[in-house]
Amino acid sequence: MTRNTTPSAIMSESNERLARVETRLNHHGELLERMDEHMRRLSESQAEMSRTLAVNGAVLQQFLELAQKTAEQDNRLTALEGSQLRTNRRLSELEQLPPKVSRNSLIASAGIWLAGTVLVIVLGAAVKGWLPR
Repeated sequence: MTRNTTPSAIMSESNERLARVETRLNHHGELLERMDEHMRRLSESQAEMSRTLAVNGAVLQQFLELAQKTAEQDNRLTALEGSQLRTNRRLSELEQLPPKVSRNSLIASAGIWLAGTVLVIVLGAAVKGWLPR
């Protein structure tokens, strides 16, 4: 405040001070408006984030279920592969064994059994008198 104490000087100085206060108030008002806009956008952003998290939570749950099913299928496939390897080993062991009965001896045995059966039928029929003499 200047030392000039005349009423017009006091009024002029008061007007200047009021103008500075109004400028500050206008500036604060603009800041408040920007803060309100920022808070509104922040609120919208938080609402969008909540919706996204809800969707992402469901997607994450589906992903976890899929990972669990994949792990279960992997375990089943591992067990199946192990079983297949054991079966293949057994088959290769069987292929390496010498055959117990050769084909020729099997045919000969079948022929002998067939001849024996025919002989038993013919002898039985002859004994019972079914064959002509």
